[in-house]
Amino acid sequence: MQCMFSEKSISSNIWKYYLVTSLAQFAFYVPIIQIFYLNRNLSILDIALLGIVWTITKMIFELPSSILADKWQRKGTLIISSSFSILQVVTLLFATQYSLFILASIFSAISYAFQSGTDVAFFYDTLKTQGKEEQFDRLWARQSLYQQTPLFISLLASGFLYQISPLFPFQVSLLFLIVSFIISCTFKEPPIHKPLEENSFWGHLQGATRSVFNNVQL
Repeated sequence: MQCMFSEKSISSNIWKYYLVTSLAQFAFYVPIIQIFYLNRNLSILDIALLGIVWTITKMIFELPSSILADKWQRKGTLIISSSFSILQVVTLLFATQYSLFILASIFSAISYAFQSGTDVAFFYDTLKTQGKEEQFDRLWARQSLYQQTPLFISLLASGFLYQISPLFPFQVSLLFLIVSFIISCTFKEPPIHKPLEENSFWGHLQGATRSVFNNVQL
């Protein structure tokens, strides 16, 4: 009975994940972000540097975030990702100095790094707990379908929201991100992977880093 309850509880991860990712797609600020930067008197060089900062930050956090996903559980890592998405938008809402725009770019990259790969493992482990891993490709593909409607709405409405106020797209997006964060906190950790031992993080990180730099293609 306990096992059945556990599997039923874990199965809710699937529809909750669809909901979390769909809500996050109501990012009304994304289509107008470049215009917003220009409105805040950033130059083309300033905007380009933000992209460089984002890329470097993502590269730095990509490996550690993957390891921490095993150490802190996948649910916790996804919650961290959602938290940094919120921090990014809040920072942009109050950004008046270039340093704050850089900070927002860093928050965005960290959010992406903590989600990258972890979401796939979390989704797959949830299905594996239920013995449905053969359905992974089909169910994973559905998220793209579910995200199309909020993405289309964001693209269509972002310009109208920006005309009301340059900050309005960020404010509306923040509401959806907060709801998405709250739902992500209700995820159930699938008991598939074994968390890393307390003293294995740095060894794992060093080994993974060596693998990256020793791989000619990478």
